[in-house]
Amino acid sequence: MAATVPLFNEILKNNQLVKGKLRISTSDLEKLFRSLENNTNQLKKKLHRQEELIRTQIRKRNGIKFQLKRNLESINKTFHPSKKNISLLFKKQGESSYIKARLYWGGRQREVQVGSIAIVIDMINNMISKGILSDLKTMRTKELTWKQIKQKPELVGAIKEIAAFKFQEYI
Repeated sequence: MAATVPLFNEILKNNQLVKGKLRISTSDLEKLFRSLENNTNQLKKKLHRQEELIRTQIRKRNGIKFQLKRNLESINKTFHPSKKNISLLFKKQGESSYIKARLYWGGRQREVQVGSIAIVIDMINNMISKGILSDLKTMRTKELTWKQIKQKPELVGAIKEIAAFKFQEYI
């Protein structure tokens, strides 16, 4: 408060209206000045607290929105699987080779193993016989290469359909 006294004295010197025209003593003016200054400081503190509360509420709201987005993404990936965001890979480990599927869910990359080419062809034939895949004809050969599979978009789509079901199980 000591720093405000010279400031108040400066105001009295510079402002002839306050000094000469008002019928209030200098000490009363100083009390009024200090009271208003204290009130201003209290209001600034209240404003700062309210702004902090607002920032906290915005952070909480953003967290809830993020959780909602993740839940909706999980619902869509689980109950309404889409083939378009699934990519297929062919992996070889030692003697065995298999097809893997990859997609992004929950902000992270996820992979599931679809199966070997022979197993995948069996799954496709099974889905054709059950009427799930109506665009394809039953395949008699199980001796396809990955290169041959990639050249047949309907076969790639069928494998992605299987991968979508596998991701449903995963999720």
